[in-house]
Amino acid sequence: MKDTNRTGNTHKDETAEYHELNFPKIISVKPIDIPVINVSNQNTDFVFELEDNSLLHLEFQTTWKKADLLKFAQYDIALYQKERRKINTVVMYSGKYESAENELDMGSIKYKVQQVFMIKYDGIKRYEEIKEKIEKEEELTKKDLMDLVFLPLMRNEKSEEEVTKEALELANQNTR
Repeated sequence: MKDTNRTGNTHKDETAEYHELNFPKIISVKPIDIPVINVSNQNTDFVFELEDNSLLHLEFQTTWKKADLLKFAQYDIALYQKERRKINTVVMYSGKYESAENELDMGSIKYKVQQVFMIKYDGIKRYEEIKEKIEKEEELTKKDLMDLVFLPLMRNEKSEEEVTKEALELANQNTR
């Protein structure tokens, strides 16, 4: 199981707000070890409990396959079976994608996810702005910190691995 609950707890309130998602305030991070039929031993990325008693299922994707929608639907059905609550699913795509299918029509069952495409965020510009603030020893805002987390997924000229390394170096400079 991924160790995502710690990260989820750290950024639980900022994530939905950052991406301008219209959901009630997150009140807790839910365990993600739910049994899923016909899905490999993978878990969802994050499941948050919202203040209206619904759940937010958040997935991060660096690839797109139509089969992913079916996988997410299976996660959500298993989660609904366990929790018996409304589930809002958001899929966040890395800076490689501008669009993807977001709906699965299975006849009597229609499954639809909300999407966030990180390509709309300028990673080069945000990196430079955050770097400049750190060099000037200015305090980073919540938005700056969230941008630092999401820099590797934003539109960029470098690989996600290179940007991840640079973002970690910036984060380390910020803690000094």
